[in-house]
Amino acid sequence: MSPTRNHTLNRWILTGVLAINAVLGGVLIVQRAQSADFTSCTSTWQTDFATVYRARSDAAADTQEALDQLLEEVRAGDQTGFQRELRQYQRLRAQQVAERKANPLPALPEQVCGEPAR
Repeated sequence: MSPTRNHTLNRWILTGVLAINAVLGGVLIVQRAQSADFTSCTSTWQTDFATVYRARSDAAADTQEALDQLLEEVRAGDQTGFQRELRQYQRLRAQQVAERKANPLPALPEQVCGEPAR
């Protein structure tokens, strides 16, 4: 091969390698941006879920504690205490149901954030 022909071939190879490198660089930039968007969305979802879960969990804990007190009154055989604790349990249970309705669980990240970048 002549030196000129070899030089031209090297230019084409270099140009091809640079073009492939530019395309791959663009793909990586887009993929990183998509991944960052997904990460941000799931982070927001986790915060929302934690807030809702905490409200629902607190209401459930209060209701469970009232049920424990109610059962203690049943064990003690105290009719007045039983009636008082039953009303307390029913009130807290209604609040728990209302709390659950007021704080529905958020849709799963796959439904609101789309698919993660791969």
